[in-house]
Amino acid sequence: MKYSDFIVNSSFHSEFLAVEFFIKKQLKGLQCPQCKKLGKKIYHQKTRPRKAYCNICSNEFSIFKETIFEDFRTDIRKLLYSVLVFDETIKAVNLRKEINVTHKTALRIIRILSAENIFKIKFFKEQIKESIDNVNISLETIK
Repeated sequence: MKYSDFIVNSSFHSEFLAVEFFIKKQLKGLQCPQCKKLGKKIYHQKTRPRKAYCNICSNEFSIFKETIFEDFRTDIRKLLYSVLVFDETIKAVNLRKEINVTHKTALRIIRILSAENIFKIKFFKEQIKESIDNVNISLETIK
C-alpha cells in the first residue's frame, strides 16, 4: 500500500483525525501529566492537533508525551503509515521516498520502531489496518 492510498483509504484525512485515532486506540483517553487527572476536563485542541489543555491545572501539554512519537514534528499520518509498513527489512531510502521526509527522519523512525517492543508494534499495526478496513466497508455500503 502506498502512502497516498493510505490517506485516501483510511479515516486519516487530516492530522486532527489521525491524532483522534491515536488518542482512542493508544492512550485510551487523555491524562494531564501535571495533575494526573483523566477525562472530561482535558480538551484536545483543534487548531493545534498535538496539544491538549487541562482545565483543572491550566496546563498545556503534548498528546505524545511518553510515547514513541514524543519528539517527532512529522505529520502523525506519516508516522502511522510507517508503523503500518514497518518490518525488519525496510530501508530508510524507501521509507524516505514513500512518505517524503528527509533521510535522517526516516532513519530515526526506523530506529525507534526497531527499538520498541515488537508486540506493541504488531498490535498497533492491527488497529490501523482495522481502521482502514472499517472505512473501506463503509465506502462499499455507500456505493
